Amino acid sequence: EVAQYVQQADHKGKVGQMGVYFGDVYTPLPGTLLSGGLRYDFAKVHNHLKNPTDTISEQKETFSYRKLNPSFGGSQALNKQVTVFGNWSQGMRVPTAFELGCADENNPCRVPTGLQDDPYLKPVISQTAEIGIRLFPTDKTKITLAGFHNVNKDDIAFVRVNGSQAEGIFKNIGKTQRDGIELTARHRESRWELGASYTYLKARYKSTLNLPSLDDEITVTPGTRIAGLPEHFFKFAAMYRVTSQVRF
Repeated sequence: EVAQYVQQADHKGKVGQMGVYFGDVYTPLPGTLLSGGLRYDFAKVHNHLKNPTDTISEQKETFSYRKLNPSFGGSQALNKQVTVFGNWSQGMRVPTAFELGCADENNPCRVPTGLQDDPYLKPVISQTAEIGIRLFPTDKTKITLAGFHNVNKDDIAFVRVNGSQAEGIFKNIGKTQRDGIELTARHRESRWELGASYTYLKARYKSTLNLPSLDDEITVTPGTRIAGLPEHFFKFAAMYRVTSQVRF
């Protein structure tokens, strides 16, 4: 006998985003660049949640988000071969329609099969600082070494509630932090270009919380490594120009 599939939930989500920004670059001295910008982000998330067997319980919800995000930076050419730089920026990640569809502690869901009307989740505010040096050994070669520090405020994760092994919610969990070093190199000739990069990433939770595991829960504390984010990244790229309009 073949078991019949029964649809338990239907979720349709729509996210609309708009941004208005301005920026400028100022050169007070030869070899010195100062930049600044300001961006206003606005977003709306629309959710339509329903149970095919219960049209009375259909829910429609709308969440609005807005944030003014600044950025600034600068660079200084020490000579033709060496430039130092630094920058700081802020951005906003709006919770997805799926995360907002599973955020009520009183109505946990079995991700991804059960969704219901849910409360507001805060947007994730990301602040990143970077400092580094660019080297130009030749006119065709560029090497960049940079260190970065990133903090996500009100980050979002899926957690279990009420001791349930199968149900949980998405919630704001406080801060997470990512620090690292990135080394990139590119070399260009008339028809081809090669590139490579290496990144060391140290991603850590900055709050205490319980995360679901296969058998029970894992308690993470400030400093616990974030699973799923590798510590070492390697990337390689190559490009060949067949004509000015065709590249591989």
